[in-house]
Amino acid sequence: MGKVARMRVLVAVIGKPFGVRGEVTIRSHSDELESRLEPGTEVFLSETGSDSLLLDSARFSPGGGVLALAGIDAREAAEDLRGADLWVQIAEQARPDADDEWYAHQLVGLPCLNTAGETLGKVVAVQAHPAHDTLIVQTGSTEVMVPFVQAIVPEVGDDGVVVADPGGLFPTD
Repeated sequence: MGKVARMRVLVAVIGKPFGVRGEVTIRSHSDELESRLEPGTEVFLSETGSDSLLLDSARFSPGGGVLALAGIDAREAAEDLRGADLWVQIAEQARPDADDEWYAHQLVGLPCLNTAGETLGKVVAVQAHPAHDTLIVQTGSTEVMVPFVQAIVPEVGDDGVVVADPGGLFPTD
């Protein structure tokens, strides 16, 4: 049986320590937080590095939660992790449970089209922000930051990302 290609997805950002026993708060970057962060899961502190920790326990609340990580047993150690991204490995071909959801890596490389079907550029990156993600679209020599919200990006499919430009997002020739 062949080896499954794996990749990492960002699931959360570590916030402030919680209590004195090394637990940390997290801010979610995933709609699948609870299924991604089950006890025993190996979590990584970077997208490509080898620094990892095992998840001992997790409690969730809207937008985040509290984690206990193996080897982090004091408030000072938890403080050292503040601001770190938490990544988990998934199968490279995995898709989110809902049909209208995408992982960031699946959007990179897709054409960006206007509502008339004309090509505006190509998605070259996705930036995660607390309020909403932002698509970075390459249009010739210019990069355009497009808020990834339903009102501006009404449609995403295997054929591309449709942008309903409210005016001023994309340069005019």
